[in-house]
Amino acid sequence: MPVRLSSRRVLALVVAPMLAVAAGVPALAAPASPEPGRHRPSWLWRWFGVALPSSTCDDPVPVGKAAPTIRVERLASLQFCFTGFAPGDEPRLHLPTPDGGSTEWPGRRHGNVWTWSWETEDVATVLPRPGTYRFRVTAPHSPTGTGRIVVRPASRPHAIFTENLLFGSTVTATAVGYRPGAPILASVYSNRQGERLRLIEDLPPVIADRFGEGIVRWSVPFSPAPEGYMLLLEPIDPNNPNECFQDLCAGIGGDY
Repeated sequence: MPVRLSSRRVLALVVAPMLAVAAGVPALAAPASPEPGRHRPSWLWRWFGVALPSSTCDDPVPVGKAAPTIRVERLASLQFCFTGFAPGDEPRLHLPTPDGGSTEWPGRRHGNVWTWSWETEDVATVLPRPGTYRFRVTAPHSPTGTGRIVVRPASRPHAIFTENLLFGSTVTATAVGYRPGAPILASVYSNRQGERLRLIEDLPPVIADRFGEGIVRWSVPFSPAPEGYMLLLEPIDPNNPNECFQDLCAGIGGDY
């Protein structure tokens, strides 16, 4: 039976900030003595705002005449564009891969401007680690465009989650923006009973790597709770206790 996993992404480069949709504030049934350093939220955010990359580009680069440097934070959405291609050309973007190969991406044409863009979950695959990625844009009858994408470590915690799961599969959260060497704490909640939420499990801490990143995994039970689950990564924003902070939570099944 498919699991419906809902999460929305913070798209920090070319889009509006995340929309905040507050929900009711149910009480939480928490253990009497939680592990040191863990915090119990008293909120449940059912739906998440999202903004998508623009289909147009305000400042296209003339192909072959400039080599732009595009700076972006890890897991931010990405968009850039070139202009000046010969009529009939369909340019392709070539990006390096960690294994020394390259990937090829067609652009989208808007008038005489060609645009390349990725949403957060896609850019995580295209640009899998912080670092510098040198790219080329080629077309049969046009100059070759070049440039580089500089991916910086995320400046604050947020995460993306795997989707289209089956019961018994594993939810994977790619978490970024933590202090290198710090623990990334995550917990699973479920079983709304009246105005209460039940803690299912505190997951083992994951230690952030030198980029401040880590992978949190949780196996969805074969016999799921009918109310579904909420996977929550810390921290909890003390200034906005009624919102999911930087997409650090995802609903799995149920009404999420």
